[in-house]
Amino acid sequence: MNWPRLRDLPAGARIGLTGLLVTLLMGMAASAMHVVWHYEKRDEKPGFTKDDVVSAYHGLDAPATLLAALAAGHPDNLKPDQRKVLTDWLGGNRVAEDYDSLDLGDLAPAEIIATSCISCHARKSTDQVASRLPLETWEDIRKVAFPTKVEPVPIKITAISTHTHALSLASMSLVLSLLAFMSRLPRSFVSLLTLAAGVGLTVDIASWWLARLDPFFVNTIIAGGGIYSLSTTLLAILLILDLWFPKRSA
Repeated sequence: MNWPRLRDLPAGARIGLTGLLVTLLMGMAASAMHVVWHYEKRDEKPGFTKDDVVSAYHGLDAPATLLAALAAGHPDNLKPDQRKVLTDWLGGNRVAEDYDSLDLGDLAPAEIIATSCISCHARKSTDQVASRLPLETWEDIRKVAFPTKVEPVPIKITAISTHTHALSLASMSLVLSLLAFMSRLPRSFVSLLTLAAGVGLTVDIASWWLARLDPFFVNTIIAGGGIYSLSTTLLAILLILDLWFPKRSA
């Protein structure tokens, strides 16, 4: 079968296709920004992290950040009795009330944190990593002293999102692949990108549902979505180049 070549189309058609492909790329960039903005605070912490994705598709039940750090042995110079006081405090139900308890004296959590943690965990600390997590005030402590429990997106929302994305993204990718086979790109290369897009999209959307059962599949959401986005973006860019790259002389 002799496929028509995109470069042989009239200039008006090539301009129109270029506009559509550029618009598609803008839409994909906006989609990436939307994902970050939409999910970045689901774990109730600033910044977009894997926990945001886990909370959306599986739900999140994470211990307090401060308790997790203590359990991991941080800081390594903290005395055992002080570590036990902080661990018991964070594991209890009087976190706010006992933070600066006068009855506990030097073993009050506020006193231990002031003497053992603030030297690094201060906004003006020379430790660039620790300074991003200041522990100077109760407002700072409050953000890391309580466990995080977030329910996943309701199943009806997942079904609606699957309906919308499966139909639209699969159709878009099908058109991109067909256009790529009409380009001057090597057929083997186009086949590889088509394979990546098809498998990536399938893994991504199927994992939305599997992740509700097991958080492991959040990894395949990220991997599948990343592969799909990279392959379709590359296809769109190469198609634009092919539309305007000069023809070879006979």
